Amino acid sequence: MKIIRYNEEKRAKILENPDRKIDLQIVALMINEGDILDIRPSPNYPNQKVYIIKYNDYTCAVPFVETEKEIFLKTVFPSRALHKIYSKYF
Repeated sequence: MKIIRYNEEKRAKILENPDRKIDLQIVALMINEGDILDIRPSPNYPNQKVYIIKYNDYTCAVPFVETEKEIFLKTVFPSRALHKIYSKYF
């Protein structure tokens, strides 16, 4: 199993944002447990993929970079466009 990492400063910044309040640590645990709706290629960054997860009953995108040894979570954000697609699955 690959190590899942993220930037602690980014985690704090996301937690402080009143529009997000999403914890990257919880997201990492969810991914470790396989609680993922989908994995998609990033539309803007060819070296990244995007986990699609359900967080607090809403669909969120989690861009990440994967190497042989680790998965690095770049950020996490709620997505209305993805929620329209994936909300029927929960």
